[in-house]
Amino acid sequence: MRFFILVFFFVFVYSKPFDFNKSDFTFVQIDFNIVDEKEYLNKFYKLIYLENLYLHLPKINKELNKKISTLSIDYSKFKSQIEFYRQKLLSNQKIYLYLNKHLPLFEKEAFRALGEVYFDTLKAKEKIKEYTRLLESKKLKLEDLDISLQKNLVDVNKVMIIKKEIEKINNSILDIKKKLIREYLILWLDSLKREDKKVFEISDEIFLLAREFDFYDGLKRLLINLEKLSFGDEIIIYNAKSAAILVKIKDILSYPLFKIGEMVITPLNFGIMIFILIAGLFVGRYYKKTIFSIRKRYNFSHSTAMLLGNLGYYVIFVVAFLVALKAVGLDLSSLTIIAGALSVGIGFGLQNIVSNFVSGIILMFENSIKVGDYIQIDENTKGEVIDISMRSTIIRTNDNIDLIIPNQTFIQNNVINWTLNDEVVRI
Repeated sequence: MRFFILVFFFVFVYSKPFDFNKSDFTFVQIDFNIVDEKEYLNKFYKLIYLENLYLHLPKINKELNKKISTLSIDYSKFKSQIEFYRQKLLSNQKIYLYLNKHLPLFEKEAFRALGEVYFDTLKAKEKIKEYTRLLESKKLKLEDLDISLQKNLVDVNKVMIIKKEIEKINNSILDIKKKLIREYLILWLDSLKREDKKVFEISDEIFLLAREFDFYDGLKRLLINLEKLSFGDEIIIYNAKSAAILVKIKDILSYPLFKIGEMVITPLNFGIMIFILIAGLFVGRYYKKTIFSIRKRYNFSHSTAMLLGNLGYYVIFVVAFLVALKAVGLDLSSLTIIAGALSVGIGFGLQNIVSNFVSGIILMFENSIKVGDYIQIDENTKGEVIDISMRSTIIRTNDNIDLIIPNQTFIQNNVINWTLNDEVVRI
């Protein structure tokens, strides 16, 4: 069923003048003397529509008043249009007064009729599971299309095809959400009938699903008013506040910070990325500590433990970085662009950094300089190797001074390793 087609209403309202009597408003009469779930829901949708209309009529009337004021500058020229808008305004005002008087009566009638209707909650729960799975699959497909769009930004024809497919899936998602709202309404109505406080949790779900639809305001007003009839004002105020807080939190978490291609980065997925990176750092550090703690048990040297610890730490961090990028929906194949930019940067300002990094890897694997070795670079620079990292090596001199030396120094220059093969040397 399509939700609340406003066009029909306005065609009907504006087709002729209104006399303010009850017979003119027969199209908004709602009879809840029913016993069937489907019929009750149809009437309930109509009531949501009327609630929504009641809330939006003041805004519509304000716009009509603006138009009348603007056209009245040259009344003789726009006389027919002004009269037409005045007639519309008069009709709207009469409808507003009628709804203001009768909507509370319709709400009480809808609440009273709940006890006469059997709601098939088991069937509704099964459909909710089905529609939820379908919704998730559509969202995954949408993510794949977003990635495909990033890859084919240069190809105009492909971009047009992908955007049409995205629009089609978005429309499909809206239809699924409408179906979910219907099934959740069945659960909500049944809970309201039994005065079960789960009704508040269900209404939160309904509000989250309905927020992007034009009938949201009317739906929210009707549900809150019926909850008031069942539970009273106090609990409704508490529930409304909690729902408002949840909606505000959701708005903050989904607020777009910036875009990378077509991918919108929000505080939520940015936070997820930071969390994964921090988790990767902690796992890497724990791995290094574990390697050193089992060193004596498996009888391997301090330098070997340092090599395994450092390599494992960097591998874990790189993997965490890639997982973090994937978690926020970034296409990893687009990293080739970043790699291209880095290659340009290496040619200018990053050459020394990359050279030190590669030199560190060579030192770790070549094992010509190990942690614990006593080395000499020149007459004034000599001492024991304390640590070998990816960028630099730390040497402690005889004066207990720690020197941080770039790794490329050991690759490009002559280095004396006094303890390469034997710790006993002749001085």
